[in-house]
Amino acid sequence: MPTIRISDKSMERLKKWAEPLEDTPESAFAKVLDAAERSRGVQAPEPPKPKTASRPFHPTSSFRRPLLEILHALGGRASAKDVRSAFRDRMAPELLPGDLDRLKSGQERWWKNVRHQRTILKKEGYLLADSPYGVWELSDKGMVLPQTLDDQ
Repeated sequence: MPTIRISDKSMERLKKWAEPLEDTPESAFAKVLDAAERSRGVQAPEPPKPKTASRPFHPTSSFRRPLLEILHALGGRASAKDVRSAFRDRMAPELLPGDLDRLKSGQERWWKNVRHQRTILKKEGYLLADSPYGVWELSDKGMVLPQTLDDQ
C-alpha cells in the first residue's frame, strides 16, 4: 500500500467526515471521495457489504466436560485421532451449524475449540503436559471427574 502524507490542516478537515471511534483515516477518505464523485455525477463504487452474523456455535467451555468424559471412556489416554472420532460421534447431535464451519486453518470450529479446551485443561492440571506428541492423557487430577468442573 502506498503511504500518503497529508498536512495537519488537511487531517483536521478529513476528521470532519469521520465518525468518531468508527472510521479510520482510510474510511473517512473514502467518504470524501464518494461525496466528490456524487457531486460530479460519477458512479461511486458500492460500499462493502456488512459482515453477516456468523451461524450459532458453542463456546469453547462447553467442550470441557465432554472432553474429560470421552478421555475417561477411552481409558484415560488416547491418540488425538481417536479423541476426535469419539468426540464427533458423541457430540454430532448437539453440534450447532457454526460448530461445523471450516475456519481459515481448514479445521472445523468444534475441533479447534476442543483443542483449545485441551490446552486449558493441561494448564489446570487435568491433562498431562508431557504426554507424547499426538497423545492426550488424563493426569491423576483428571482421572477424578469433579462435579464442579462445569463451573470453572
